[in-house]
Amino acid sequence: MSLHSVDPDSYNSDSYVHSPGHGSLTTEAAKTLVQAFTSCRLDYCNSLLYGVTDNVMRRVQSLQNAAARLITGARRRDHITQVLCQLH
Repeated sequence: MSLHSVDPDSYNSDSYVHSPGHGSLTTEAAKTLVQAFTSCRLDYCNSLLYGVTDNVMRRVQSLQNAAARLITGARRRDHITQVLCQLH
């Protein structure tokens, strides 16, 4: 499952994250998967992001925002700042 194949409107705000055709994940399982596949890679490559173009930085930010929405069950139209604060 890639982030491109997940419909942002299919997220559920309960303790489960639903993705079409892929069953359900608990919030803790979603956090673990996001940490394993995105956050640790971004942390590992953080120094490589210095001096990248604005376009690349927007794509990285978009990935982080999508991961935060996946974990919290927020919809795409929800303000991301509140979603990110909820995770910290």
